[in-house]
Amino acid sequence: MVGNTDARAKVLKREGLKFLVLVKLSWLYEANKRELYINALVDTGAEATIWDTDFVEQMMMSWVKRETLLRLESTNSSILKRSGTVQVKNIEMCVSDARSGKNKTLDLVTEVVYLEPGCPLILGFDWITAQCDKLRVTTPYSLELKRALEIKEEIDFSEFGEILEQSCYISLIYVGKWKSKRLLTGKVCRIIQIIVGGDLKTLVDRLPV
Repeated sequence: MVGNTDARAKVLKREGLKFLVLVKLSWLYEANKRELYINALVDTGAEATIWDTDFVEQMMMSWVKRETLLRLESTNSSILKRSGTVQVKNIEMCVSDARSGKNKTLDLVTEVVYLEPGCPLILGFDWITAQCDKLRVTTPYSLELKRALEIKEEIDFSEFGEILEQSCYISLIYVGKWKSKRLLTGKVCRIIQIIVGGDLKTLVDRLPV
């Protein structure tokens, strides 16, 4: 049983930029991978990304019940048919990135409503803002997808190198448990045994106890 209704409704508005993009969809059905190419409608006036209910049923896509109902309204504020109760997840969508010229595969999570025949998938404003840096509105219309976060780590080893130049090397460090004697508390003593050459005796004498 679905819980309470979300306080704020999401609306499919008439105004807004709308254009089609070719996408490749992939999903699993009974452990078998299914793939399909469709034209998805990019719609800045739609506040939610949605699948057509009939298309989801025909393609046998898996869906899950929403924890809370979502009000999905048309431009005249009427509730869209068969909407706001389930979501489609575990769908991968491959779409072309206009900036790099390469295809990028993205996870797709959508609402499900009854749509008019013609376009089974609407990529709404929520998806656009999450996945796109820019919409190219010159022919042909296309998408500039967000770049992956790149983290470049720079490590300065110069100071470490200076320390090594002024240090000597220890031939072996052995860490173990001294089982022959116990403390008064009954706990086993943990010791560090350092075996060094005779010429490193001065270094060992300087080590903290």
